[in-house]
Amino acid sequence: MSYDVSVVIISDYKAGDDKSWNDMRKTLTALREQDYTGRVQYLLIEEERFANAIPEDVKAILPDLEIKLGQGESSYELANEGVEAAAADLVVLLDADCTPSAGWLSSYMEAAAARPDAAVISGRTRYPDFGFTARCLALLSRGYVDAGGRGTTHHISNNNAGYRRDAYLAHPLPTNAGVYAARLQADAMTRAGLTLLFEPGMDVIHDYEGWAMERDARRYTGWGSVTVRKLEPRTPYAWMVRLGVLGVPVLVLSRLLQSLWLSTTLGRHYGIRLWQLPAAWALASYVHLLEIPGMVRAMTGQPVGETVYR
Repeated sequence: MSYDVSVVIISDYKAGDDKSWNDMRKTLTALREQDYTGRVQYLLIEEERFANAIPEDVKAILPDLEIKLGQGESSYELANEGVEAAAADLVVLLDADCTPSAGWLSSYMEAAAARPDAAVISGRTRYPDFGFTARCLALLSRGYVDAGGRGTTHHISNNNAGYRRDAYLAHPLPTNAGVYAARLQADAMTRAGLTLLFEPGMDVIHDYEGWAMERDARRYTGWGSVTVRKLEPRTPYAWMVRLGVLGVPVLVLSRLLQSLWLSTTLGRHYGIRLWQLPAAWALASYVHLLEIPGMVRAMTGQPVGETVYR
């Protein structure tokens, strides 16, 4: 059977517990309710060791859901296997803890038809509206790819992006850079002359677990921000890693300046009002301090340590 698009669902959390399956239930239910009427392949990829752990009701939410058991353990290895197994020329990667809006897939298909030159189209990721802090953290953590409206970007969302399958296979996600794998992929595609777009209609709500999640994510982000520069010297500010631990304050400052600009220019798209910007800047300062332990570990050649991510 031929398909217009393949949607590959991956969990970047360690699978097998009740939370991971509950997240997946919400995501699969939202996919079942998409307003796109074309032919869609839905493909869930999970580690082979969890073959007998997937609840039967999860499998039944989407009647046409295909389940592929992957050999990899990291989410990026599984994503690569999922794209290889996809049947369509267009492939969307969606994290299992992201609930897409009803028009999410149709927005991607419309954008892909309008811009056939685009190798990747990333969407907007928000957190549930629990208040200012959640909205601000969504902007600070997920807004790096956001162009405001439909337009070009220099990044790829690591949880909500649609690809031309041939472009992905030519530039798969690296599996040794942690959370910054999508940055290396984006840079490789850009150097190859490929176009990266942002589409705000590809809107998803990412699960939000408060500060426990944020501290873990920020430590992992700090580790990744150093690791990616060790792996790819052409990454901006890669010279900082040559300073070792002394480069950490410089890297933190550079990342903070980027976040201050991001919150100022894009805050309205995430529900941040003008009068709330000083609080957003203060929050940005705090969360980047949370990245320091991960940066130090990476600078000294240590692994990221215990994390819920895979």
